[in-house]
Amino acid sequence: MGESPEKMKNEAVKIIETFQVLPKLVVFDLDYTLWPFYCECRSKRESPSLYPHAMGILLALKHKGIDIAVASRSPTADIAKAFLNKLGITSFFVAQEIYSSWSHKTDHFQRIHSTTGISFQDMLFFDDENRNIQAVSKMGVTSILVDNGVNLGALSQGLAQFSRNWNTSQKNKQKWLSNYSKKPDSSNPAPSNSTSNLQHNMQHKLLCKFSIEANFTLSTLVRVQEQSSNNRCSVWVLMQAITYADLIFMGLKNMDFFLKVVNQYW
Repeated sequence: MGESPEKMKNEAVKIIETFQVLPKLVVFDLDYTLWPFYCECRSKRESPSLYPHAMGILLALKHKGIDIAVASRSPTADIAKAFLNKLGITSFFVAQEIYSSWSHKTDHFQRIHSTTGISFQDMLFFDDENRNIQAVSKMGVTSILVDNGVNLGALSQGLAQFSRNWNTSQKNKQKWLSNYSKKPDSSNPAPSNSTSNLQHNMQHKLLCKFSIEANFTLSTLVRVQEQSSNNRCSVWVLMQAITYADLIFMGLKNMDFFLKVVNQYW
C-alpha cells in the first residue's frame, strides 16, 4: 500500500521549510510528470491516478502559499482537464496552459507569465522531456527533468537548484550594480575625458536597461488585458511599469541619487 497523501504532504512541507529562498510559482507538466500516462491514450470515462508523491507535493505547496500551474503540450486538453477535475485538483492551479505546440513550452510560459505577473526567475518547473527543460531553462526558469514522475527527491532537487540560481543571480546583480555605481576617487586627479565618457556610457546603459524593462512590462500589461480578466494582475503589472518609469525619470534628473536608490532597493 502506498503512502497517504497527507503523509506525503507533511514530508514535502518539511523539505520546503529547509529552504530560505522559495519560488513564487511551481509549474508542472502532466503526462509522465504528475500522472503515469499520455492523455491521448486514455478515455474521459476512465479514472486517472497521480504518481504516489504528486498529490502530497501539490498539497504541501498549496499549504505553504506557493502558487502552482500546469504547462502541458497534450493534444487532448479536454481529457487532461477532465482528469484534473476528477482528481479534484482543478482549483489548485493559478494557470492551466494545455495545448499542443512546437515551441517546447516557451509559449506556455509566456502565457503563464502574462497571467500571473510572476517573473521567470521566480518559477520552478518539472517536466519529463529534456527538450522542454532546455528551452524553458533559457528563459530563466529553474527547470528539473523528472525520470519517473515528480517525487520528494525531485522536489528537493528543484528547490536546491532554485536556491542556487537565485543566489547566483543576486551576486551577479550586486556585481553589475557595483560596476555601474563606482565613483572616481576624489583624492586622484580629475578623470580624463575618456574616463568620463566611459562612466557616462555605463550610466546610459543602465538607463537603457530600465527603459527596456519598462517597455517589456507595458507589453506584458497589454497581453494581460487581452488574455485575462485578472484585474489584480493588470494593476500589479501597471505598478511595475510606473516604477521603472519613475526610475528612468530620476536618472535623467540626478544620476547620483538614481544610483543610490537602485543600489538600495533594486
